[in-house]
Amino acid sequence: MQFITRYLQTKPGAGRSRFFRLYRLLAYCMVLLFLLSGCSGDIFSVSHNASTATPVPKLPPNTLLVPGVLTIGSYLNYPPQEYKDPVTQQPAGFDIELITMLAHRLNLKAEIVNLDFSTLIDNLQQKTIDVVISALPITPDLQAKVDFIPYFKGGEALLVQKGNPAGIAGIDALCGKSIGVLSETIEQDDLMLESATCRKNGKQSISIKTETNPKKGLELLSQGKVAAFYIDAPLADHFLHIYPDQFELAGTIQNRTLEGIAVRKDDRVLMDALKMTFHAMVKDRSYAGLIEKWGLIHGMIEPEAHISNEELALQDKSEVYREMQSLSLWSGARKIWHCRAR
Repeated sequence: MQFITRYLQTKPGAGRSRFFRLYRLLAYCMVLLFLLSGCSGDIFSVSHNASTATPVPKLPPNTLLVPGVLTIGSYLNYPPQEYKDPVTQQPAGFDIELITMLAHRLNLKAEIVNLDFSTLIDNLQQKTIDVVISALPITPDLQAKVDFIPYFKGGEALLVQKGNPAGIAGIDALCGKSIGVLSETIEQDDLMLESATCRKNGKQSISIKTETNPKKGLELLSQGKVAAFYIDAPLADHFLHIYPDQFELAGTIQNRTLEGIAVRKDDRVLMDALKMTFHAMVKDRSYAGLIEKWGLIHGMIEPEAHISNEELALQDKSEVYREMQSLSLWSGARKIWHCRAR
């Protein structure tokens, strides 16, 4: 387990006794020990570098686990939204930059705690972290446990060679074609269902080529060994951002979901502060700047974005949600939601 030392500074103040400063330092240590006992992941501190002209709300002293620090839970294995930089081994990605900017605008230091995805909500409810950002889909089950600040739209996309030489119009036009997909993902399950539909309708099944690494799947596509690569929309967008002259999307984004920053239901002060600050970032286009930086153009939401009851009802009827209802939500079936690069 890797830790980056947090330097605690006592504000210079008249009448502050050495005993009081020592007491406060001991309190910090107690909180740190509590965090370490409850979180079994790596902890990374992100340096404070706030600068914004937008007024920000002030948080009461007892709002956070550690005063002056926003402790953030995330599963750092889903590029380009959250992952460990292969060179520095530090947290990186769109989500990480977004939550860090939010923290800094609130005059807080951001500390990322790397946790297994299946434990994120439990850690939040047990108050070992302040918030969660980890491409969490906003579902009725999760909304019953925590509150959300929507910040991104997820989904699934078909990536094809530039010019779409196979003429693929969408996922329902893949019969008889070789399609690349990451193994143990919802996209693989979708292709298997679609292939079964092909056979049922008297057509050739889909030849599904699985890979464990997104770059390997991209190589199959660039070499023409598959007609398309079916992956999470953010990953497809990111590849388009890096290789704009080599690839494009075929059809529309499938299985759209809203993703949100999770906050405890009893933490209304922090919830309101983060929401207000996020809306300020949308208004001054800092949010749009992050979207453009990472190339995640299909993930951008409007500042008033929310999930309606009608959208939730549609999600409940989908294949993914029916499967979710037959499983324990946090039993480790991470593949149900997103591909996670290994």
